[in-house]
Amino acid sequence: MTSVNAPMTEEARVGIARVEMWIDAHPDLWRQWNESWRDATGHTLHIAGSSSASSALMAAIVGGGQTFATLGSTYGDDRCQQLLRAIADLIGDALAMETELNTMTDELVDSYDQLTFLYEIAHLLSRTSTLEEALTALLAQARQIIGANGSALVIEHVEKPIVVLADGVVPDQDFIAAVHRVVTRADRPLVANDAAAVAATVDVRSDTVSSIVVVPIVTPQGVASAACFGATKPDGFTAGNRKLMQAVAEQTIAIAAQFALQEEQIRRSRLARDLELAAQIQTALLPGAFPARPHVSVVATMVPASEVGGDFYTHPDDRAETSDVLAFAIGDVAGKGVAAALITTVCLSAMRAEMRHVASPAQALRSVQGFIQDELSRIDSFVTCILATYDPSTRRFEYANAGHNAIFRWCAREKRIETLGATGLPLGVDVGIAVENVTVTLDPGDVLLFYTDGVTEAMAPDGELFGDERLLAILAACADREPHHIRETILANVRAFAPVQRDDITLLIMKAEA
Repeated sequence: MTSVNAPMTEEARVGIARVEMWIDAHPDLWRQWNESWRDATGHTLHIAGSSSASSALMAAIVGGGQTFATLGSTYGDDRCQQLLRAIADLIGDALAMETELNTMTDELVDSYDQLTFLYEIAHLLSRTSTLEEALTALLAQARQIIGANGSALVIEHVEKPIVVLADGVVPDQDFIAAVHRVVTRADRPLVANDAAAVAATVDVRSDTVSSIVVVPIVTPQGVASAACFGATKPDGFTAGNRKLMQAVAEQTIAIAAQFALQEEQIRRSRLARDLELAAQIQTALLPGAFPARPHVSVVATMVPASEVGGDFYTHPDDRAETSDVLAFAIGDVAGKGVAAALITTVCLSAMRAEMRHVASPAQALRSVQGFIQDELSRIDSFVTCILATYDPSTRRFEYANAGHNAIFRWCAREKRIETLGATGLPLGVDVGIAVENVTVTLDPGDVLLFYTDGVTEAMAPDGELFGDERLLAILAACADREPHHIRETILANVRAFAPVQRDDITLLIMKAEA
């Protein structure tokens, strides 16, 4: 075999080397062809680059769409040209089949590597308890299968510091961050197999890195990149390595989603426990039945929602029996959950203490505000509430309303509804503005309706609110009935209007009797 030694491109050198490797692997076949050619022409066959051949007869060796080299001879006629073409085609077809076989082999090896990788990752994940442990195990397994010196995973969340996880020997973090920026901005994988290409691509030089393979990762939580680094990898990183790194990216997304789901399940479980605790606190705070007094009837109820709010009502169960005066309160702590329930506990403790010897509802609320102000400020909350007293012997009703919903009064004599509005701001909003007292003398048959916004803001499936007008219509229609009937009628109407309860519903109804 003779090669023409003329200046040629690197591509031509590679093509000739492929043909010569094939000939070296099939020496008997090449010898037979050459002997037959020599017998026919008295000359030999030789291989040359397609751009440097200068033989009398030439035939391009082409296979799989790629031109490898040129088969030539210094002598021959048209019949010889056909024979030369046939030999070149045989070599080209053989090289194409070899290339396809090599490709299939590489793909099988890559598939095997990926299956091995996925199997090992599944096994490792069963032994990891945190996201960081799982991702570090992922990196270590990828590095081992690829044969890299080191691997790194960069995780970038919005408004959070960049996190870098590493395994093996890796360059400094400035270089890793630079690689991360390149691939995430371009949103495509990067493979570079010499130090100059690495430095030119990343724009940061590292003496320890001669080759890199990096893939970008996009997750719902942010962007990330996974990289393997090589310092002594002889053949550099391949397309198969890039595919495996893409598998790393897919597994990173899956693992992150799995741990995010676990964290969400834990969060929901904790929230459910908190809500259950808050509901227990809220229920435990409800007082018993109102103490019986002549010439007055009072009922109250609180229906908690699935998401616990801060509704409450109360009265001092142990108020001195020698007094016929009733004292009671209704209110709503802004917020939901355990925080609202705990504030409610503090608020009710203070209210019950004040109501045992209340002389003025307004003064009692000012004392309560002083007691709970620090707690309200700490969680940035406030309380709307009404504290009231009623003396059945004089039918004197006195109240102070700190930013709560108005009291609706059914005036039995005039057959109309009167609104008794707020007399001050909610507790915790502005300690410098005092809540005031209002005194009203009731007539026999008058009804006072106290409620929280869970009633009027109950929402129908189409988004419409229950509203004040519906509540007033029910009160006007039922005012001649007993308080417990009014209460049950209101609750039934609210439930029919809004099948899904989104907030606590609290009602307190008092009726003056002759």
